[in-house]
Amino acid sequence: MSTFVTILLLFNVLLSAALGLLFLRLWRVQHRLHGRLQQLAPNLAGDPARNFELVSASRPSLISIEILNPMELAAKESWVAGALGSVTPTLVRRLVYQRAAQMVREELKGHGVTAEVRQHHAP
Repeated sequence: MSTFVTILLLFNVLLSAALGLLFLRLWRVQHRLHGRLQQLAPNLAGDPARNFELVSASRPSLISIEILNPMELAAKESWVAGALGSVTPTLVRRLVYQRAAQMVREELKGHGVTAEVRQHHAP
């Protein structure tokens, strides 16, 4: 019995050491990313359209759409979405934006417009 306890204790010590090393490694990566974010933060403040131009000067124009009533639209589309809106509003909002992007993509394609339709989420 004492051999089993010794092996179990040794296993726990090794596992704890491995987890400690993984934690340290992730902490270092997080620290480096945080430093990089602090370097980039001054360039990303303000108007999202301006930020897009900062990142991509070859694309000078941008159309932005903000849906002001996503819960109402979800409730119109489906009673399930209306019910989920009170429980998980973030998920419903994301689904409404995905559907809107799909609709815009299809409409533009129907008019012969070649466009890149993307969703941008706030952090």
